[in-house]
Amino acid sequence: MTTSADKKAFLQQFDAFLEQFGSLHYGKCYFRLLDGRECQGWIGTIGDTIFEYTDSGPLSREEPYYLAIADIDPGSFAYWDNDISRWTEYARPDKWFNRTLKQ
Repeated sequence: MTTSADKKAFLQQFDAFLEQFGSLHYGKCYFRLLDGRECQGWIGTIGDTIFEYTDSGPLSREEPYYLAIADIDPGSFAYWDNDISRWTEYARPDKWFNRTLKQ
């Protein structure tokens, strides 16, 4: 079972990963919440139990949302890769260390 602390650590790791793309793409991501809502936009400040999120698109609002970290689905995260012009699933580094390769 994933705890809120695990989800916060995941969100911080994901946010740090996005920093490598520089200011042009920093934070542009896609993810789902446990209730099925889909989010596409930018992650802002990450607190202890909530994080700031700004959506994107033609119907986006100017004010950020404040979402509960406990409500994220860590398995749903993707990021916009401008080099290939598509969403790319985020593979957490710890998933690769303990995986079994299929022959």
